[in-house]
Amino acid sequence: MESNPNSQHPGTPQQNGVSERRNRTLLDMVRSMMSYAQLPTSFWRYAIETAVHILNNVPSKSVFETPFELWRGHKPSLSYFRIWGCPTHMLVTNPKKLEPRSRLCQFVGYSKETRGGLFFDPQENRVFVSTNATFLEEDHMRDHKPRSKLVLNEATDESTRVVDELGPSSRVDETTTSGQSHPSQSLRMPRRSGRIVSQLNHYLGLTETQVVIPDDGVEDPLSYKQTMNDVDKDQ
Repeated sequence: MESNPNSQHPGTPQQNGVSERRNRTLLDMVRSMMSYAQLPTSFWRYAIETAVHILNNVPSKSVFETPFELWRGHKPSLSYFRIWGCPTHMLVTNPKKLEPRSRLCQFVGYSKETRGGLFFDPQENRVFVSTNATFLEEDHMRDHKPRSKLVLNEATDESTRVVDELGPSSRVDETTTSGQSHPSQSLRMPRRSGRIVSQLNHYLGLTETQVVIPDDGVEDPLSYKQTMNDVDKDQ
């Protein structure tokens, strides 16, 4: 069985839609990675190699299995994946007495020959392979903002107003607006329940009453002796 390759005509990307779509996906990934990394655009090669490495380890819509699994027969491990361009602390080997024990570098990719990563040292302006790194991914995502700004389409609704464009000169004085009449707004009364509240039975007997005791003119005894001499002592 022979295969006859057909070359693509220049200027017609629609003839090779699968490759063009994959190239567009890679370009979108590289653009996003470069916008969040404090690295010059000359590092686009490391960014696109990292994007290809990621796509080879994740499934797609057309094929549920990953390219790594189809090629090697087992599922890949994603535990070593890191944010591209995040700062790292690299352990300095054999430092002097007063020199720092670590150096701040940036993660720029994965090594093809070893299991280490590629790191960029801005002080020495070089890229090297190492496994002694502490990744500062949380600090990178919390404190850093992307360089490129997202441009949104303008709204077509005439009622939309941009509040941020109002400066101090467009503020209205409070003394001039205090005399203006505002349209009356109907106050909405709070809703009350129409249920009849009934008291419990054991509360009905707790009523306050007053009893009038008639006065017979006899004073109460004040001492034990008066009590014993009282005519009503036996009652």
